Amino acid sequence: MSAGRDLVIMCADTGAVVALTESAGTLRTVVFLTTGETLWAVDTPRRPVLAAGGRSVRLSTVAAVTTSPAHVVRGEPLDARTVPLNLALTADPAAMEVSLPTPARLVRVAGTVTVGSVIHRVDGHGWSSPTTGAARARAVFQDGSALFAAAGDTAAALVVNTAARPVPLAGLTVEGPTPPRRLRCDLSGRRPATVRAEIRDTEQHLTYVEPSPDGAGWLTWTATPAVFVRAGLTGLGLVERTAPAASPRPAPTTEGLPDPY
Repeated sequence: MSAGRDLVIMCADTGAVVALTESAGTLRTVVFLTTGETLWAVDTPRRPVLAAGGRSVRLSTVAAVTTSPAHVVRGEPLDARTVPLNLALTADPAAMEVSLPTPARLVRVAGTVTVGSVIHRVDGHGWSSPTTGAARARAVFQDGSALFAAAGDTAAALVVNTAARPVPLAGLTVEGPTPPRRLRCDLSGRRPATVRAEIRDTEQHLTYVEPSPDGAGWLTWTATPAVFVRAGLTGLGLVERTAPAASPRPAPTTEGLPDPY
C-alpha cells in the first residue's frame, strides 16, 4: 500500500482488533469483532486522524458489515449492509519509540467503538507506526509485553515491563495464500526466540485491492486477526501482508472439490 500511518489496536478484554491506515488524505478503518463481524469504512477526513504524536482518535462514519471473508476493490462498494460506526479513543504512549529503522511506538488505548447502538469498551494496547513492509506482525501478550515486526527491517520491537528495545530480526515468514494462516517470526541476539501466530478465525479476514503506484498491476493488502505465542505466553494481534497481483479479483480455487479421476 502507499505510504501512510498505521494504528493497530488490540483489546484483550473483548478480543476486538482495530486497524486504521491514513494515507494521502484517505482513512481506511477495519474492525474485527469476536462475534465474527468485520466492519469496513473508507473516509476522507478534513483533518488528519492519525497525526504523529496525536492522542485523540475520533471518527464518525458509516461502515459495511460482513460475517464472511471480505474482498474490497478501491472505488467499489462492499456488497454488505451498513451501520453507523463511531470511534472515540485516546492513545497515550506506553513505551519509548523504537527505530527499526521503522519508528514504532506502543500506546495505551482506551475509549469506545460504537457499532449502531452497541457500545464496545476498548481497554488495551496498540502499535503506532508508518505503513511499511511487505508483511507485518503486531501483537500484545497476556503479561503486557508486546511485539512489532515488519519484513525488511533488521530488527523487531519488543516491549517488556514498559521497556522497549530493538531485537535483531532473523526472519519474518507469512504462510498461506489468502488469508495468511500462519506466521513465524525469528528473533536472534542474546536471547534467540521464535514467535508464532495462527489465524484466529478462517472466516474473518479482509483483503483490500488498489492499483499499483507504478500502474503495473495491482497491490493487495490482507489483514487477519491472529493468536500469537511467545515463550509460552499467548497474545492477540494482527498479521498483515501486502503483495502484487495481476488482477483485482481473487483467483478461482478448486480447494475442497472432489478429484474427478
